[in-house]
Amino acid sequence: METLKEGYVIPCKEFPSKYEEPNNASAIREMIFTYKTVLDMKNSGVIQLTILASKLTKHFKTFVPVRSKAVQTNKSDFAKHGILANVACSPFSSPWKVTVIDSKASPEKVGHAKRILDIPSEVEELSTSSSAGENCADLSDSDSCTSFEEDNNLETILFRNTSLLRTRKLPNMDPRVYLGILPERISFINLLSKKFSCDSDIFTSHDAVCQILRKIRLNDSFVILGYEFGISSRQASRIFNRYVTFIADHVQKIILWPNRYSIKRALPVSFRKNYSRIQSMIDCFEIEIQKPSDPIHQALTWSEYKGCNTLKFLVSITPDVLINFVSTGYGGRITDEHITAQSRFLDKLKPGVLVMADRGFKRIEPFISGKKCTLVRPSSVLSGVRSSKRQVIDSRKISGLRIHVERAISRIREFSFVSPNACRSYQQIKDVDEVMKIVCGLVNLQRPFIK
Repeated sequence: METLKEGYVIPCKEFPSKYEEPNNASAIREMIFTYKTVLDMKNSGVIQLTILASKLTKHFKTFVPVRSKAVQTNKSDFAKHGILANVACSPFSSPWKVTVIDSKASPEKVGHAKRILDIPSEVEELSTSSSAGENCADLSDSDSCTSFEEDNNLETILFRNTSLLRTRKLPNMDPRVYLGILPERISFINLLSKKFSCDSDIFTSHDAVCQILRKIRLNDSFVILGYEFGISSRQASRIFNRYVTFIADHVQKIILWPNRYSIKRALPVSFRKNYSRIQSMIDCFEIEIQKPSDPIHQALTWSEYKGCNTLKFLVSITPDVLINFVSTGYGGRITDEHITAQSRFLDKLKPGVLVMADRGFKRIEPFISGKKCTLVRPSSVLSGVRSSKRQVIDSRKISGLRIHVERAISRIREFSFVSPNACRSYQQIKDVDEVMKIVCGLVNLQRPFIK
């Protein structure tokens, strides 16, 4: 109550510094906006602002008369002093001076005491305005406010430029860790950045490509990316949503299906004896997503294998571990034969080639045979039926060669955006297909597994 009687104390080194209220979090968070608002109200005559300066403490006391919720005032008083009749605010969360009647009452009754608005008289207004003019005659409100904004802008610009320069150096130090690309392939980013241009002079198209690749590689939040690249989180999200499809369309060209002569020329030694006609090894992998609110979408994306809601992808590689096909994302409930038939993978097959798959793809054999191709997979294990010696040997050979598909998928998992437990939000599902194209293209730019 003593503070309310004497007015709120605002510490300042010079007039007018930042507007600050000790017990109003919104005013501390939006100091410039609050200061401008009070200044505009004072200039328009809505409020009377009196500033008293102390040479020893250098504190300013601001007294702004305004109506409280618990005050019943006369309309003539408001008309006399130019105060709006519908203004209301609490005296405990604002710097406006409120006088409490019956100050000698007990603390329990103070809250129920009648509070009135302390409206100064005309003589007090003249005296306070003259004293404020003598104390602060050489200071200008607009000049000091402008200087504060300029200092704030300069600090913000300096921080953003420093962060951007630091972030530009990190990919050059270790591009595979930050961007998922090898140092000898760093020129690929320069080629992508030349395909488009950004509106900003400081934030270039090269920075936009690095931001998108870093989001895919490390899965940093847009708030962190905004600090790193010297932009706001909203701008970082807008850049990702705007250019991820554009980059995916260009990176998708790296995911190509080589002709049979190129595959045979690069065929590893382990394939040459028995499986020289293999052009594709396929497998599926899943990415966890958040549980959809729609019950139908929940059922379509539920995976019994993972025990959660997922997106399922079909990936195909050549014998020398080059990703030559990746499907779009399907609900985790879809089976292997349905995703093979619906993902346009069969359109890539040429007659007479071999397709190697896991034991779980046994039902896709009619689709493969329809393309005049042969399915190579380990033999099925049935309860009560003993496999022959030849079947066991062939199954071991096929499983030893199929390990390359798992190794390719493990490289895809290195990108945190599509990691198994990334748990993509329901709003990010629309970007997963484009991100998967970028990831598979970047995997093809890495060193081969088989040397």
